Amino acid sequence: DVLKGVEYLHTRQPPICHGDLKSLNVLVNSSYHAVITDFGSARSKLNTNAEEKNASELTLTGPLYTLRWAAPEVLAGEESDLPSDMWAVGWICWEIVTGKMPFEELHLEGPIVWHVVKGKLP
Repeated sequence: DVLKGVEYLHTRQPPICHGDLKSLNVLVNSSYHAVITDFGSARSKLNTNAEEKNASELTLTGPLYTLRWAAPEVLAGEESDLPSDMWAVGWICWEIVTGKMPFEELHLEGPIVWHVVKGKLP
């Protein structure tokens, strides 16, 4: 269900980047279907041409993200984009398989960022 929801967002014209995908933003409805919520960081991509990046993004709300699910490029200061949504989907799948949140043993931002940027993933 989550992948279908992300596919729906990413195939709109223009595509929509959720920007804050994580398990905490996925709810299960009464029909036992997973539903993506919290579109507070979502953006519509008016034009996906990287050369026109500044003029191509319409920000629907602020650029907030959740550190544990953030892609390396986002932690390096880039804006969330469709690939960073897919990175977060990978972590959601990892949570389903392991029953753990990403980096749940780490309690400070610095070590989480270091692990992601250096590729030291669980």
